[in-house]
Amino acid sequence: MMRTVDDYLREHGAQPAQRPLRAFLEVSRALNLGLRMVTTGGEPEPGVFVGDDMSLRLFNWYAQNYDSKLKMDFGPGRVVLMIRSEPWVVQYPMVLGTVRFIVDTIQTQQQGGTGIGKPEVPVVNILDLINKLPPKVRRSFSEQEQRQIGTAFIEGFLHMQALSTVLPKGMCQEVLCDLDIAVEHIESNSSHHLGLSKWSSLQAAEKCLKTFISEQGSNYPRTHDLEKLATQAYLVGLKKINSKWIPLIQCNPSIRYGAVSIDLQDAHAAHWASVCLVGTTAKQMQP
Repeated sequence: MMRTVDDYLREHGAQPAQRPLRAFLEVSRALNLGLRMVTTGGEPEPGVFVGDDMSLRLFNWYAQNYDSKLKMDFGPGRVVLMIRSEPWVVQYPMVLGTVRFIVDTIQTQQQGGTGIGKPEVPVVNILDLINKLPPKVRRSFSEQEQRQIGTAFIEGFLHMQALSTVLPKGMCQEVLCDLDIAVEHIESNSSHHLGLSKWSSLQAAEKCLKTFISEQGSNYPRTHDLEKLATQAYLVGLKKINSKWIPLIQCNPSIRYGAVSIDLQDAHAAHWASVCLVGTTAKQMQP
């Protein structure tokens, strides 16, 4: 079974490091198992293929078959920042306690540069977290660009951090997966992939709103219409979200098949609006 699932994910563009989580979601949903995220804890019980034992079997299978190719990162997730009209992927770090984020075009992990946050150690240079950022580009950022990068980084980090605190709730694990898929497709930057990215952004926002409604003990409407879902969420206690986000995210399901052509700016606008909507909603689900 796992080989079939893995082949399916490979055919749909999932990289090895992304497959364990996506396989977990596919198997749990397809078999209606309601699995929990159990990635460690030894070997499963012989002959047991349900509950935590099934989760262990799934993640152990990937560990045994891919080993170092997985390179799992346990931070709150990834986002895309638009810098000089180009998409750059940022991998947020796991933060325990207090960290000072800075933007420094020269130093690496050193105090200095344009400070973002409280002046406390440890210090993390935001530019070090931008994937494949060339040194020449790094050194060329103006002070204004450094401030813009720092502000966008912190905004995205706070939203993704909020989501990470509510992952056990409802469909929040799937929300994280959909956000990551949106990033993956923006990286590909082809017309078809950009449509898939926007669809994934819609899925993340939709599932987050549905989870909020469900967590309040209500039934959510079976729809992809974010306006309807937001209206229902407001009725059960969600504080008003930015009215500009939903139009940027909303799209027709046919966008998955290339029926609607969108550009990079449209896909990124949907991605960022989805990150903001998800983070704002997740904060209201925190204990």
